[in-house]
Amino acid sequence: MLKPIHLCCALVSVLVASSASAADRNPVASRSHCEPGEQIVFSCLIGQKIASLCASKRLTPTEGHVQYRYGPPGKVEIDVPGRSQADRARIKVLRSPPSSANAMAVGIESGGFTYHVFSSESVGSVSDGMRSWVYDSGVEVHKGQRTVFSKHCTGQPNDARFLASFFGVI
Repeated sequence: MLKPIHLCCALVSVLVASSASAADRNPVASRSHCEPGEQIVFSCLIGQKIASLCASKRLTPTEGHVQYRYGPPGKVEIDVPGRSQADRARIKVLRSPPSSANAMAVGIESGGFTYHVFSSESVGSVSDGMRSWVYDSGVEVHKGQRTVFSKHCTGQPNDARFLASFFGVI
């Protein structure tokens, strides 16, 4: 079960631990919707479109922003929330307790919808004492209790650092 935690502390720990260059973190990160003055927290291909979670380089409890952007390369169709302090209150970070299956989601409420960028890792199999891990990531959009969009990242996104940095592994 995912549990909400305080946005600023959780997301700041993700960003601080994710200070590697975008190209080092994620093979598709060079194709993101993040702006030049922002950090790429998460970016992946979903079919022919890109889902990106971007943040200002400086993010504190009183300054900075976090944005979810989605659309085809070079064309943002969704950009939420706004950049005011009140808009930041609409961002929630959810996580499962660390175990053999860890999950994290960042949820952003806007216009009656909740956009969830998620990442998970779980033990796939154990052979000869070696564990194989299964990574999954993507986006879900909810309107009230109804899921209106649910897609997994395609291609070879490497969002393990997104999840690992959140749990303080890196």
